[in-house]
Amino acid sequence: MASDATLVAQLAKLDAPGDADTGRLLGMVVALAGELFVVKAQLERLTRALDASGVLDTARLAAAGESEGMQAWLATEELALTRAVLRQWTAPDIAVNVADRMLEP
Repeated sequence: MASDATLVAQLAKLDAPGDADTGRLLGMVVALAGELFVVKAQLERLTRALDASGVLDTARLAAAGESEGMQAWLATEELALTRAVLRQWTAPDIAVNVADRMLEP
């Protein structure tokens, strides 16, 4: 995995002029972040409603979130998600792009 300094240097290149593909990809990432916010808001609303109705005990929910098993799961999932999202820039495909040779002239 790339060092933090290498990752920062690679991410700084994302702002290159004329890089339409990266611009589109970053647009999708921002759109997905917006969708994530909506899901988080729905989860918060649901948690509050269940807590207010007495169906959910937020103290027990918080304790479950701090358990060793949950912390191990979070660490594994966070690392996997980070690698998957940043893979395009941290470990780009080294295959030669031959798409132009596949099309008939």
